[in-house]
Amino acid sequence: MSTTTNTSEGTAELKDLITRLTNEHRQILSQANELESCLSNPLNVQILEKPTTDMYDKLGEHMLIEESELYPKIVELGMFDETISGIMQQHHDLTAELNRMRSSLRLNDFKEFRSSLKRLKQILMPHQSAEEVKVFPLLNSY
Repeated sequence: MSTTTNTSEGTAELKDLITRLTNEHRQILSQANELESCLSNPLNVQILEKPTTDMYDKLGEHMLIEESELYPKIVELGMFDETISGIMQQHHDLTAELNRMRSSLRLNDFKEFRSSLKRLKQILMPHQSAEEVKVFPLLNSY
């Protein structure tokens, strides 16, 4: 197989991955909004546990794919900069909030859960936008 064919297939796979990740951004934000709507009901762990675990799993998998497939490509292409580093750091911040949410549920601390969810959304929305405006276009132009 020629190098051109391999490059074309690689580019198509990358574009498909970016489309998938963009769609997942919408799904994850929707999950966060749904979780937030659960907070208006009488609070108990059973109501919050499954959607919290689902979001933890989905967002965790999503970030792992970005960190293992997208960001190394940016480094390989020599496009890594301070802005990209900051965007990557937000993955750690999101993980920390997800962990706080899970811990607060175990402790039946709904006030902390609500605060962590709020912080998660405050990080998530600009993070997703930054990836879609800065990171994904860099890779789409590759």
